[in-house]
Amino acid sequence: MIIQAIHKEVKISKAGKPYASVSIQLDEYKDGTGKRFWIGGFGNKDTWFWKKGDEVMPDVKQNGQYYNFSYNDSKENNINVYKLPVTVGFVMELLKGKQQSVPVQKAPETVEYPDEDIQPEDIPF
Repeated sequence: MIIQAIHKEVKISKAGKPYASVSIQLDEYKDGTGKRFWIGGFGNKDTWFWKKGDEVMPDVKQNGQYYNFSYNDSKENNINVYKLPVTVGFVMELLKGKQQSVPVQKAPETVEYPDEDIQPEDIPF
């Protein structure tokens, strides 16, 4: 399966703990009109570095109206969100209590801009 679109961000759980979220669109998962479904999963040392065009084989399951994926969920593969590039800004906003979600930015030499038609608010979860 080829990643057609990807969105990554750090979110806050209901328990107040930060976690990495990765949402992808795969060509194989479309509705009856041809629109691709967003498939959500957790960021780990593998999924966090996925990019558009990568061929991946996640375990995709439908959960009600949403689709979720898992991929190499071993403890050794967990990602420490405090080591991500946006940590300082994310923690400051968390401490201020202003934002619940902070978009993740890569280091300047590896910045990839998303397709213009992808809007984070269009992702249903």
